[in-house]
Amino acid sequence: SAFLSDATVEFDDETTKVERAADVYKGIVEGESSSHVFGSIHDGIFEGRVRIDNEREFWIESSFRYNSTAPFHSFIYAREEVEMPQNEEHKEKR
Repeated sequence: SAFLSDATVEFDDETTKVERAADVYKGIVEGESSSHVFGSIHDGIFEGRVRIDNEREFWIESSFRYNSTAPFHSFIYAREEVEMPQNEEHKEKR
């Protein structure tokens, strides 16, 4: 996590305890040395990105985010299946 379990934020003479919402993880796919996995686990469900190589990347999201009544907990989709906005404001930064 980005914060210690007992972290506080002080601002404008007020102190607020920081609540940890999720744990962040990073790693690789076993057997794929050039892969990269990054995401978090919230309520027992992984959300994040899995990049196998420069060609194959997958995003994983909780289906509950969309108020889904699906019988599964996650959506997994390939990056090439997503249509990204093409205007200047939404260009992907790398």
